[in-house]
Amino acid sequence: MAEAGVPNGFKVDLSTWARDDINKYAKLIKTSFAKIGIKVNLFIDGSDGGSAVYYTYDPYPSKPGKVNQFDNHSWLASNLGIVDWAGRGVPDQYLMREWRSTGDWSGAMLDSRVMDAAIDEYLQALTPAAKKKASKKIQLASLDETPYILAYTSNLITAGRKSLTGMVVNGMGQYDARAAK
Repeated sequence: MAEAGVPNGFKVDLSTWARDDINKYAKLIKTSFAKIGIKVNLFIDGSDGGSAVYYTYDPYPSKPGKVNQFDNHSWLASNLGIVDWAGRGVPDQYLMREWRSTGDWSGAMLDSRVMDAAIDEYLQALTPAAKKKASKKIQLASLDETPYILAYTSNLITAGRKSLTGMVVNGMGQYDARAAK
């Protein structure tokens, strides 16, 4: 921390909503950060699905370069937060809403013309090879900018019965029953 210019550490609020895995992860972050002198205060919204505080802030319409200069403990106006993302069939929604400079889900308030150009190239690509080339640019820009830490992915749990076969559930929770018996 001394090499980073903060030899005595610092304090930061970590905001999120209450869910068993998120609560445990928030406590792990607090404990881990304490080891290097960062004091983390936890603000965990215990309301149903974080609806009272955490998932209330609406930044729309977003503007490039606009950074929230406050921390109201909501998901898009927190200095440090834990957000859960549901699965998407393609990355387009993440790229447009989370990673783009005008993204209304951008908790990091990323403002990068390099990232925007790479996203545009990806979205306009017509072949898998062109998408792969553009995705490499997105990867390099994100590593350079480091706006997010994608720490873990949780499993989707579904229920069924033993006598049912051929049912397929994807990461978005969609059921494909075409081969179900």
